[in-house]
Amino acid sequence: MPTFRSQTSTTFRRTYNTALMSIGVILAIIAVLYELKALVKITVNLNQKRYFTTENVKLVWLFIVSQLYTLAADPFLAGANQLTRTYLDRIKIGDFSVTWSDIPEDLVGLVIISAIYMLFKMAEQMKRENELTV
Repeated sequence: MPTFRSQTSTTFRRTYNTALMSIGVILAIIAVLYELKALVKITVNLNQKRYFTTENVKLVWLFIVSQLYTLAADPFLAGANQLTRTYLDRIKIGDFSVTWSDIPEDLVGLVIISAIYMLFKMAEQMKRENELTV
């Protein structure tokens, strides 16, 4: 028979788990929304043959913002998933099965996206300078 103390501890862990997961999911949804917005607009611009424009540079910046939100969500989701595995004895986590090893992976993704952003910005500046020369 469980004691009051163990029930309180389990309730606290579940509440803590729910709070962590909620914050992580909200941040992940914000990241996906930024990503989708940028992806749709960049796709439209590329279909209209507008490649290196100021608007596209800003849209690539949105991918960086999205990745930052993803990085912000990782500790919350990984913490909640660790609590789920450790204290609630659940193995299948579901759709948000982030672990602590996802943080370095997302950092690498951020570095790659940042490099793409810098190259895209340089190409846009070169195009602008080319248009100014006669």
